[in-house]
Amino acid sequence: MVLASGSPRRLDILRAHGINPDVLVPDVDESDVCAPDGSPLAPEQLVMTLARRKAWAVWQQLAVSTPLMVLAADTIVYKPGVGVLGKPLDRTDAIRMLELLRNTSHQVFTGVALLSWPSTSEHDSTSPSEIVLYDLSTVHFGDYTLADIEDFLLRDPPYDKAGSYAAQGMWAAHITRIDGDRENVIGLPWQAIASYLC
Repeated sequence: MVLASGSPRRLDILRAHGINPDVLVPDVDESDVCAPDGSPLAPEQLVMTLARRKAWAVWQQLAVSTPLMVLAADTIVYKPGVGVLGKPLDRTDAIRMLELLRNTSHQVFTGVALLSWPSTSEHDSTSPSEIVLYDLSTVHFGDYTLADIEDFLLRDPPYDKAGSYAAQGMWAAHITRIDGDRENVIGLPWQAIASYLC
């Protein structure tokens, strides 16, 4: 297996379940994803589209001559009425996001694309089989102060994390409940993909 992601959290999840993939980081522009009419995609379509792009970008780097699977994923934090909360631009942006999420719930979408060869299709044995799916978890935050946020930013900087937090890090103390797969919130929905990998 090749993991098409530079995320150490996705790699950790796979290793925790007994899979130790090679890693290739895809070179994909994530800024121009929209519907054919130019409107924003729904969150589930956005993550699936980006995961698929990442998987194919890595697939095209490989000289496929042996059985192979490429796994790519994309995770976003989405708050209805606000929209997608990506990786924070800076400290001020991280504070803004975490203040928006205080005492509320939000959704975490992860899209996954799996390309595998030899193809399982009887009609095309030269191209990989493709599976694209998404998973959704709802995360509930409790109350916290600006001082809590500033302490977190100092001790566990979240600048590479969508929504400015990690479910497995220091900020987990402020998560009151997760409805759905916790590993989906971390970055890879194991429950949704396990049957394809094992």
